Amino acid sequence: MSTRICRNCSSTLIGPYCASCGQREDRPDLHIWEAIGELFGEVFTLDSRLWRTLMSLLFRPGFLTAEYLAGRRARYLPPFRLYLAISFLLFLVLSLAPALVEVEDLDFDLDSGPAALEEAMDPNTAVTANRVLEQVDDSWLQRLRDRVERNRTLVAEEPEEYLAKIGDYMPQMMFLMLPLFAGLMKLMFLFSRFHYLQHLIFAIHLHSFVYLLFLIAELVDQFSVTRFTPIIDSVFLIMLLLYLPLALRRCYAIGFLGIITRSIGIVSIYSFLLIIGLAAAAITVLAAM
Repeated sequence: MSTRICRNCSSTLIGPYCASCGQREDRPDLHIWEAIGELFGEVFTLDSRLWRTLMSLLFRPGFLTAEYLAGRRARYLPPFRLYLAISFLLFLVLSLAPALVEVEDLDFDLDSGPAALEEAMDPNTAVTANRVLEQVDDSWLQRLRDRVERNRTLVAEEPEEYLAKIGDYMPQMMFLMLPLFAGLMKLMFLFSRFHYLQHLIFAIHLHSFVYLLFLIAELVDQFSVTRFTPIIDSVFLIMLLLYLPLALRRCYAIGFLGIITRSIGIVSIYSFLLIIGLAAAAITVLAAM
């Protein structure tokens, strides 16, 4: 019996599929109907993986992470690809949808910002801060401050453009928050058997769920009947509140008290990090205008 060779990678074949590259080699050529059949087969296979992944992500908290860590990965979309697809759709829909907050409803006065800050500061602290600023008149920090001061006038004239540019930074900022969240999980479970990459997979799935929920909520808000919107929003809020504790329970197998304390700690610290990220994005946009 002659040895069969894979036409793609030249490996020795045992069976219809190549053990090295996975290419099917049970026949030399395809007829048109066979090619069409394979195409539809691949589409429906992808479709089944997609819906299996999305349903598990929405209604089975922590299940995808547990499956990934157990090595059962082929039946679901890869975590990173799932995150990119959902985040892309979410920020695309948000960019096309009407503004969630009218600029006129934003209750802030850019010109009163420094004055309000000085009033809130202790007098001694304010004097010290002014001395420090005087010492960096010729530094890059002072130049940055001057640029921000100049751009504040532009923001006051065109706040819509400023808010839109902050929105443009949101995908990058949230992507950078993923490793921070994974680091936070590492601290919360410092003595667990999981390493950083496993915490990162948990972070990716959790963020993917939040994005998917917000995406569905935005679409429902655009197309649903008004009288049903409060009920739908309540359901989404309950799902959002329960998801993290249930996901922790499934993935980390901790008790009720550990779930509650760690959930509160994770939400509190991560909310603080998000505020810092948003502030950094706002300052970056202001300095770059």
